Amino acid sequence: MKFAAVCLLSVLVVTEGTSMFLRQRAAAKAQEAAELLGENRAAGQFFKSLLEGLPKNATKAKQEAVIASLEAEVDKLSENVVKLKDIEKSETKHQDASDRLKSSLKGKDK
Repeated sequence: MKFAAVCLLSVLVVTEGTSMFLRQRAAAKAQEAAELLGENRAAGQFFKSLLEGLPKNATKAKQEAVIASLEAEVDKLSENVVKLKDIEKSETKHQDASDRLKSSLKGKDK
């Protein structure tokens, strides 16, 4: 009887620890994705205001500087898109593990 109680208690502790780990991991990934999305939105607003402030007849040097800045920002945004796709792939992998864990739980533990 005591052995069964100890086993049950250890299973509950492991399950709770795993659940907490998965929640922390999901929160960290959500924060990273939110930071990337926020950075992308801020870049869009910055360049919108930059381009609205340019005169219609900008000098060749100014045009080249703006183009170089825009190209650098496009590269950075492309990297962010790749990171977001990697995060999404990772989340789907971990979702399978989470679903398996939830299916193994009984009653209120789900």
